Amino acid sequence: MQIGAVFDCDGTLVDSVDGWRSVEREFARMCGQELTPEDTEQLCTFTIDETGVFYYTKFGLGKSPQHVVDMIHDILEDYYTNVVELRPGVGEFLEGMAQAGVPMTVASSSPQRFLQPGLKRTGIFDYFSLVLSTDDVNAPKREPKIYLAAAEHMGTPVASTWGFEDSIYAVRTLVNAGFKCAGCYDRDDSATMEQLRDESHFLIESFDMVTAVQFLAQARV
Repeated sequence: MQIGAVFDCDGTLVDSVDGWRSVEREFARMCGQELTPEDTEQLCTFTIDETGVFYYTKFGLGKSPQHVVDMIHDILEDYYTNVVELRPGVGEFLEGMAQAGVPMTVASSSPQRFLQPGLKRTGIFDYFSLVLSTDDVNAPKREPKIYLAAAEHMGTPVASTWGFEDSIYAVRTLVNAGFKCAGCYDRDDSATMEQLRDESHFLIESFDMVTAVQFLAQARV
């Protein structure tokens, strides 16, 4: 059965979560507030439009939710174009997957205006036949719609389509929808190593610790 691979971007392929967390903390400070652990956990699951609503309604930031979204765009578009870096071992892993003939796509909560320059800057854009944002499917990753669209594009059955995710809420979405999931550790506020080990089908502590050949030997069992 043909295996397909759907990769999250932030915290999985590229090392960008610190950039997002820095913006989130700064927005709260601009309003004289601090984010609680519960706020951070909630923000991890949000689309960028939902983030705009969160800061506008909870902290009164900006003139409107869209104004907050525009502020995020202004800060992070430059970050993805000029600063963001690939996570260790990702390039080699993707090359191995490509050599094995595995179709690959990206499914991200970030908008295309971040995804396109970030993937191109880090040199991995051409590995993917499709780059999807939750904006494109009008649904957050709390729902499986984006993963289903990626699998349909690749022509791979859900049961043999692997999602690569660093956030525990997205791991749960994949598993509950019948996908296979590789949990990719990034940081504890996305998911702890123990959560990923317990709830995903394959744990990737770091891409520089596993090859595509090793992963596929397990994935095809």
